[in-house]
Amino acid sequence: MYSLTIYIPSYNRSEYLSRTLSNLSASIEKFGLESDVCIVVSDNCSEDSGYSDIVHDYSSKSYFSYVRQTVNIGLAANINFGFSSLNFEYIWVLSDDDSLELSFVPKLISYIRDGKFDHFYIRSSITGDFRCDEVHGDALSDSRAILETYSSFAMLGLISANIYSKRICEYSSIGYDLSWTLFPHVAMFLKMLDETRYVKSKILGSKENKLIWDGRRRSYSPRNAYAGMMRLGGELNPENRKVFLNTLLDDFGRSHVVNLFFSDKLFRFHFIDSFGYSALFKLFVKVVSGKLKIG
Repeated sequence: MYSLTIYIPSYNRSEYLSRTLSNLSASIEKFGLESDVCIVVSDNCSEDSGYSDIVHDYSSKSYFSYVRQTVNIGLAANINFGFSSLNFEYIWVLSDDDSLELSFVPKLISYIRDGKFDHFYIRSSITGDFRCDEVHGDALSDSRAILETYSSFAMLGLISANIYSKRICEYSSIGYDLSWTLFPHVAMFLKMLDETRYVKSKILGSKENKLIWDGRRRSYSPRNAYAGMMRLGGELNPENRKVFLNTLLDDFGRSHVVNLFFSDKLFRFHFIDSFGYSALFKLFVKVVSGKLKIG
């Protein structure tokens, strides 16, 4: 079995996928990782003819596999397909259009072989990145520490920034149950955190080695995504729910939470349903006191 499975769900973006595969294959071969790393592409029944060229170009590589869904099963289901259908030791679900530096991969493989970590976070150029700099190189092994370190949206929400062990993925059914939130991988991870305090996570990368996400190409509704994250937070036990909400407000409250609360009914419903009216009152107090400014 390969130490690391890079799983790429893709739909109608062969141009971006081709670029990503080119970078990945070059790095795998440069570092001699053909027996350690494999790539699996799940084509969500694309109408883009460029995928046939990709299959032609990469099918001869031993570490490359291609799956084509017979119908478009949706983004979240295509993400979940990798967790539930593949045989892997560690899985990295990578967006087909993310740009990244892969010089850290050999070090990642050495960590995987040691078997000490359940989760890896790849430093990304997203708001909230300063949290990574503060603890760079350290291992996190407590639910509270993990929730306080990884901002709810900018880090765990960015699926390409997370690498999961098979043990965490035992909770992939939770992702299916909450797949409408667009964050099935977060649901799975939060469930693991909620049931045990011995999850060990490690941050990878430096200022030179990071994942770059271009939000201009997002293919989802931000309003539904934030409402979904409220729903996920409500799945946590009371102690973790409080930590989750405080981290969420500190990280994205200034520019998103307050505005969304007043503009979106679905968001309001899940905020109150998950955290209660007391959390709403505290949010109001923070805004009035100036501790949480509307961006």
